[in-house]
Amino acid sequence: MRVTLHFDGKTPDGPCPYAVIWLDATTRTWQREGYVGIDLPEAGKLTTDGIHALVCGSKNMATLCVLEAFDLESPRRGANGIAQWYGTPSVTAQSGRWLVEHVEAGEASVNAQRRKRQTLDE
Repeated sequence: MRVTLHFDGKTPDGPCPYAVIWLDATTRTWQREGYVGIDLPEAGKLTTDGIHALVCGSKNMATLCVLEAFDLESPRRGANGIAQWYGTPSVTAQSGRWLVEHVEAGEASVNAQRRKRQTLDE
């Protein structure tokens, strides 16, 4: 799914910091499409704490960004919420917003099937 992140504040060149990332809930990875004003690697790992999605680096599990109340299992276009950026060393956390812009055709159904299997196994 394609997610945009917009953070409060300004960059030296003018626009507010932002990023566009693709999340893969099945493989628990993400990839960068574009960004301005934040130090974002090309790709990394994706995890959850049960409530929030955690966007982490590829070499370690240090959290770069928290997508508050982000539902990895049932993504829907237009869903949005609060984002907290922690990925820039020596800079305090930046608050902002996340927005799901696109969900792949089979993504929601694959996740729904996975949840159904987990329920049956319990």
